[in-house]
Amino acid sequence: SWHWITPDVRYAKTASILKPGGSLAVVHSDHVYPEDFDPLYEPIQRVYAEVTGSWREVKGQAIPQPGVLDKNDLTHIEELNRTGAYDRVSLARILWHFDRTADGYIDLLGTYSDNWALEPEVRTHLFGGIHQVISNSPTGTIRKHYLTTVRVARRTPSKT
Repeated sequence: SWHWITPDVRYAKTASILKPGGSLAVVHSDHVYPEDFDPLYEPIQRVYAEVTGSWREVKGQAIPQPGVLDKNDLTHIEELNRTGAYDRVSLARILWHFDRTADGYIDLLGTYSDNWALEPEVRTHLFGGIHQVISNSPTGTIRKHYLTTVRVARRTPSKT
């Protein structure tokens, strides 16, 4: 929910309630497609295109190396610095994955608001097509990768 808070407010408001020396940790996860992502995402996108008319290109993406800041990191650091209330900013990234059966993946898709916005018959048809792609694959599962970024900043201690 952090991304729903206005950037000019979120770090300043948090600083106003943190004790000096306290820490703020912001955790963010994105679905990513590392170079070795599951090839089932291509046929799944074809199902989306056939059923909903939408198509999202799926291609491998470079995952930031340890110690390398990306645009989002720099934006958050700028926001922190504008408040003048934080020091000791640190960052960690974790690339992780889980494998889901067709049923498990459909359960997950059922939690996404863009899927809930579909007409029930369209959603049923979409989920049926995706279920078939996964269940007919050699493993009967799909691997979903996430990149989790943890940004930690310390509230500047009081000067006593």
